[in-house]
Parts: sequence; structure tokens; C-alpha cells
Amino acid sequence: MKGETLETCNTPRIATWVIRNIIDSRKIVVQAPGLQGNLFARLELLTAGTKFSIKKLYVALLSQLLKVPWKCITLQANIHPRHNFILWLA
Repeated sequence: MKGETLETCNTPRIATWVIRNIIDSRKIVVQAPGLQGNLFARLELLTAGTKFSIKKLYVALLSQLLKVPWKCITLQANIHPRHNFILWLA
């Protein structure tokens, strides 16, 4: 990895699984629609102080999901999902 940038380097096979997963996770950060700029600018947006914030990445990835209007019909407040049944009759 010497002389290569984090954005373009290949994942080394001899690296530990933790390092391989960290390097491979850059694809997720680059594809997040709520973030702009190069990889380092995106990573700066995902930090809280000096630490990486998984919550910020989750929120950035969440913005790509569509909101459905029927959610309030099927999932009512204060009811556990396994106890929330709706019978649809034709």
C-alpha cells in the first residue's frame, strides 16, 4: 500500500480481516448519496470530534430509502411489531 492513496489502493490479501473490512468499507462511504466530495471530505463529514460516527453514516445512507404512506396504517405506535396483525379480506 506504500505510495497509494486510500481511494485507489487494492485491498491487500495479507492484511488482517479487520483491515480488509475497513478498506473495503470505503465503497459504502463513496456511494452514500447524502455525502459529497472525495473520500477524505466524506469521512470528515462522518466524524464527531475526532471519532468516526456510525450514526452519521447510517443517516446518510438512510436518505436513499423511500418513505411509504402506509407505514402508519400497519405499524401503530406502542404496539410491538409481532403483536401488530392486520387481516386483509378480499
